[in-house]
Amino acid sequence: VDKIGECIDPADFTGYSIVVPVIGKEAVKAGTKSGHLYRVLHSILSFAPDVEIHLLGGSPTEYLQYMIENDIDIFSKSTTASWYNATNNAQESRILSVGNVLITPTGNVSDGGLIGLARKETFISIGAARLVNGRPVAELYSCYDENKSCVDALFFSNLEIPDGEGGVITTGSGTSFSAPAFAGLLACWRQRFNEHNGRKPTTAETNQFFANNCARISVADYDN
Repeated sequence: VDKIGECIDPADFTGYSIVVPVIGKEAVKAGTKSGHLYRVLHSILSFAPDVEIHLLGGSPTEYLQYMIENDIDIFSKSTTASWYNATNNAQESRILSVGNVLITPTGNVSDGGLIGLARKETFISIGAARLVNGRPVAELYSCYDENKSCVDALFFSNLEIPDGEGGVITTGSGTSFSAPAFAGLLACWRQRFNEHNGRKPTTAETNQFFANNCARISVADYDN
């Protein structure tokens, strides 16, 4: 998880596995239990409670290298910094070559950095959806370009999820929560795949997971 300038206290996540390497240490200090990063982590844990979460900071080059050196399966980028030039292409290609996954929330349409990141086609770009009368509807917050899609899939935000203490919290609206929640769901699928096949899925098999399990909502009465 790429931090977004907020902090969490690992003591608030007793019973879970939160790893804080040197490049993520700025994300750690006592804070509220309702902050953005706190809810991002619980968005992941609500789907994959036994996942090991690493808090990363620094430059893209630094945290991609950390991912390579530690064989991190899924990276969820939760920042709004622009990052879509060719600088890190070799690292991204190496990560994909072993079947690991890069995810970006594709949010506010004015955020050209994340649109560009989605269009690199090395990152899986996740938009946000909500339920309206039992049907999934794309959030206005999710990027859309009628000339070229910026979103590979939508996942739900505004979810009621466990708070780790026997209660529930609401994730909030937007891709800041739909993307990490999706990362948790994807982690569960990858774990099950590994148990059945004795290896992690390839990039092609991950893409097939999308094809098999996503439903198109751009039909009458479904999207906005």
